[in-house]
Amino acid sequence: MKKINFTNLLFIIIFVLMSFEVIYLSVQNKKLTNQLNKRVYATESKPDLPVGTQLPDLSFTLQNQDRIDLSAHNDKYFFVFFSTHCQACVQDADTWENMNELNTKNQVKMIGICKGDPDVVKEFMALHKLNFPVVPDPENEIVNQFGIKSFPSKCLVDENNKVVFYSRGSSGKRDLEQLKKIVPELQAG
Repeated sequence: MKKINFTNLLFIIIFVLMSFEVIYLSVQNKKLTNQLNKRVYATESKPDLPVGTQLPDLSFTLQNQDRIDLSAHNDKYFFVFFSTHCQACVQDADTWENMNELNTKNQVKMIGICKGDPDVVKEFMALHKLNFPVVPDPENEIVNQFGIKSFPSKCLVDENNKVVFYSRGSSGKRDLEQLKKIVPELQAG
């Protein structure tokens, strides 16, 4: 029988312990992933602004000082709620200008409502080449009036202040495809 020296024995013990640690971390990661998925599905089942919700009479001032008063309008609006520090918002931002073009073509006014300092909001809009009006909302006052709980969130509102589309999370490409169907129907409607 061959003798195992101390160095080889130590190497085998370390290898076995590291293998157990990798297995343990893999199981913990799977448990955490399952817990997070359950939370996401639970959240998605209760949207902040369900389709059909009648918005309250809200008014606010855009960064360019134009005033929006939802109680005194006959317009359709598409709102994007976002934060300059939100990674999902950064990922989603590349589709927002496409949404803006679609909305403008169909006489829907797109407005961003952004949690952030007005100067940082300007920089974010320029960096991502976004050309729609925005309302800086550093204290979430407007976001809270709408009942929005997460960023990014998007909603399409008809001329009667009724929500006809709502989405949240980084789903810009999927939302754009849905909007390509909904917005022209709303315009024809």
